[in-house]
Amino acid sequence: MPRGGIWTRRALGNGANHFFSSCSLPPRFPKSLFSHDRLEAARNPGSEPLRLHLRPSSSAARALRRVFHFQRDCSGSPFNQPQSRRGWMGNDSDAGGGGGIVRGFVLKAIVLFGGVLLFKRLRRSTTRWDHARAVADALCGDKFSWEQACRDPDNYFNLRMLACPATEMVDGSRVLYFEQAFWRTPQKPFRQRLYIVKPCPKESKCDVELSSYAIRDIEEYTNFCDRPKDQRPHDEEIIEDIAEHLTTIHLSRCERGKRCLYEGSTAPQGFPNSWNGASYCTSDLAIHKNGEVHTWDRGYDEEGNQVWGSKEGPYEFKPNRNSREDILSLNFSSTGSLEKKIVGSFVLKE
Repeated sequence: MPRGGIWTRRALGNGANHFFSSCSLPPRFPKSLFSHDRLEAARNPGSEPLRLHLRPSSSAARALRRVFHFQRDCSGSPFNQPQSRRGWMGNDSDAGGGGGIVRGFVLKAIVLFGGVLLFKRLRRSTTRWDHARAVADALCGDKFSWEQACRDPDNYFNLRMLACPATEMVDGSRVLYFEQAFWRTPQKPFRQRLYIVKPCPKESKCDVELSSYAIRDIEEYTNFCDRPKDQRPHDEEIIEDIAEHLTTIHLSRCERGKRCLYEGSTAPQGFPNSWNGASYCTSDLAIHKNGEVHTWDRGYDEEGNQVWGSKEGPYEFKPNRNSREDILSLNFSSTGSLEKKIVGSFVLKE
């Protein structure tokens, strides 16, 4: 009820216009309250406000309440909406209305917040350092070429490739220790290297730069990964023992649909190498989704003839998922003569 017992069209709402134009007055309603001019004013929104001078306790006010209860039953009326439990003119609001509004607001906020997080995650691009960490993690572990040696023992040997984290440079580059050995004599590696894994420069087209280095005091690093950490060289010693730069492989993310994750090679001109009459060497590397690492190292003389390394294709090193007994049960006919072909750091191919 408005102040002073005065009902206006503004107080009654737009429903009053609809009422006066579409519904007849209910029984016992004092029609004398409304003159023709006032009814016209109610029908025309631009006219003067309709004012009914009624006392709250008067019979006319009670009749007006019955009007609006009657009006709620009119078809298309804006009053034909759920109201409070005590009626449209009641003073008490719906007890659950406030709680429902709060619950709806909280639900919308949760949905909006979750959508923002999902959008950010989908839009988040892989950084150059993410690629470098992925390559370093994929290279680490114990891997063997025994399946390939079993399929083609005349061209491939059963080798063990082992790599593990050694230290980290100031700029965040990872240093890995790497060694290769015969699977029968893992304690006597024939190749030992330190790898530095870091992102490619921004102006380059590759994702990861993998560089190999010789080791100064190589005997101190034999079976580095198999030793407890307190028996390994310290971080400062490892950095000081990084010696001659040997090769650099530029890796890129594999295209969609390929088996590999990253693949790359050295520059076409390779890197200087003098082993077994070679003039330069090249290296190819592929990291596969199933954990395999394929490597192909070759040496060439000045005329472009291959003088060392596999000629049939890359070595396929697979994670060690077999027991030593399973490997021992295989018959590698070429393994016995393998040590005669190993001199220094490279496997020769006759």
